Amino acid sequence: MHKLQAENERHISGDDLAPNATLRILRERRADIEREIKTQTAAWRTELKKVNEAIAALEAVFEPDNPHPTRATRKGSLASILRDATISILAKSDRPLNRNEILAGLHAAGIDIDKDDPAKFLTRVLWRTKELVNEGDGYWLASRPRESD
Repeated sequence: MHKLQAENERHISGDDLAPNATLRILRERRADIEREIKTQTAAWRTELKKVNEAIAALEAVFEPDNPHPTRATRKGSLASILRDATISILAKSDRPLNRNEILAGLHAAGIDIDKDDPAKFLTRVLWRTKELVNEGDGYWLASRPRESD
């Protein structure tokens, strides 16, 4: 049985609990779970930062000039233009930006995505861009670690 499920059952197993007491217990448990999620997310972000730094360092040594560009890295392609513009937008930002904020920045820079679903296309490009990381609250530069929250 999952740890949280066991805790929940332990907290509300009494048949003699009044509805208000049960509600209070469940709210307390929710707060405990939310704290645990926040703590674990922070730990994962720290670990992800370390892994990204290690990857970047090794890529700089072993793949200084990738001789096999993928479709997304061909200069002049829409993906390449979006990637370069997004990196430029994020370099000027003091925080991660979500997909809609990046789309707005691209539009302001005169770059429009002529696709059926521009947001979906941009997301695919951003996920494949090794210079970017998605930290849950938006995209950020892998080479520019954020201060811990």
